[in-house]
Amino acid sequence: MAEHSTVNRTVAGSSPAAGACLWGRSRRHRPHVSHRVTIPECVEWPAFGVVSVIAVVPYASEYREALLSLSLRAWDAVFPLMRRAVPAFVYECFYPEGWQQRQADDLAAVLDGEPGNIDVALEQNGKPVGWVCTRIHPEDSMGEVYVVAVDPKWQGRGVGRRLIEEAQRRSLRQGMGMLMVETGGDPGHAPARAAYEAIGFQRWPVARYFKELSD
Repeated sequence: MAEHSTVNRTVAGSSPAAGACLWGRSRRHRPHVSHRVTIPECVEWPAFGVVSVIAVVPYASEYREALLSLSLRAWDAVFPLMRRAVPAFVYECFYPEGWQQRQADDLAAVLDGEPGNIDVALEQNGKPVGWVCTRIHPEDSMGEVYVVAVDPKWQGRGVGRRLIEEAQRRSLRQGMGMLMVETGGDPGHAPARAAYEAIGFQRWPVARYFKELSD
């Protein structure tokens, strides 16, 4: 997954947790946001017959590899559908070495470059199950969900919503007037679009065109 790389940002996977779309955006740097205190959330999922505690905590480097791994798993179902929906030359320009390599590189840059903007969802045993990177754009009075990803095993259990709520809290603390998330318009991102709209996001119509260049 605005001014970013080709990381397929919005939520990796089919839930709102799968991704803010990082592809096709520039890399303007945004200021970091301070860490927040941990706010545990008790969520009951009757379908699973369990009550689990999800804690959202500030990012620490010990979570890096787990977050990269779950992000790639989350987008694994998205990219095949997206590839069929976009012009071949566009896909090849964005992902000449494959989407996994590009996503891994772009997400690693986010984790390493702006750790203060990242919150991590942990299950009860302390294992990461999702994460969100929130950027602040004071010139637009806007917070941005730059990346949000949830492990496929945890999608549909409210983790993505919890992470979006955290992005909203960060944005409100910085005095922003709105929160933005960007995702793909292709079939692979249809569940993410539906999820965002279900929690109150309104769509801004955007057209993005590409022309292949040749000698």
